[in-house]
Amino acid sequence: ARAHDAAVARNAAWERVVAAEAEVRTAAARVDALALALDEARSRAGAEHLAGVDGVLGTLLDLVEVDEGFEAAFEAAAGSALDAVVVDGVDAACQALGALEEGRLSAAVLALGSGTTVARPGPMGEPVRSHVRPRSGSGVGVDRLLDRLLGSAVVVDAPLADLVDLAVGHPESVLVTPGGDRFGPTGWRVGGDGRGATGAALAEAERRLAAAELERMEAGGAFNVAEATMSAADDQVARGNRSLDEHDGRFTAATEALQRLQVER
Repeated sequence: ARAHDAAVARNAAWERVVAAEAEVRTAAARVDALALALDEARSRAGAEHLAGVDGVLGTLLDLVEVDEGFEAAFEAAAGSALDAVVVDGVDAACQALGALEEGRLSAAVLALGSGTTVARPGPMGEPVRSHVRPRSGSGVGVDRLLDRLLGSAVVVDAPLADLVDLAVGHPESVLVTPGGDRFGPTGWRVGGDGRGATGAALAEAERRLAAAELERMEAGGAFNVAEATMSAADDQVARGNRSLDEHDGRFTAATEALQRLQVER
């Protein structure tokens, strides 16, 4: 029974190792994908070229958190703002634009505090803004920037024909779908690139990867202990079997000796 229980525990420990390895691979792949998407966004925005300019905060993707399931809708609503660098005020914007011009780069900037007009969402759907917030430490200015960028955007999960009818009836609104379609004053578009990459998402993916690696290490340790326990139980069974064999041998020899004595009598 002990050997059986040890074998069952060892198999369970091995299944834990396999699951932990799979989780590490999945988490690592997501970290790589998000990091690549953010690097591409920063490259498009010229963020690296502006790294030394005072007041440059990063791309919009670096500065926000998005509720799970609303990533594509946010990207559709934000539009070209995803490819801009956010800067802390008009003076910083001027410096950043000068650096871009000097480097002969084509890129855009979003200046915090440069506008106060906030559009209101239409009467249909769910406001995108309520599912997007500044990343911790980004500041009040990013909150107001999101109000300006996303104020008129609503998520509408409806058939294409219904979306077109809504867009025609509310031409001032920006209608987006959970899949990344966009209907707004600047045009109608079906489909998005589905990057889903933000600085917050990358940080969360890195935390998940670290937790997965810790679990893999602990699972490996537990498996080693379980395997050693099973080996010890197997050895005990083997010793018991050898002892029984020796006992049987002695019993057989004694029986044969007794039979010979009886024959001699």
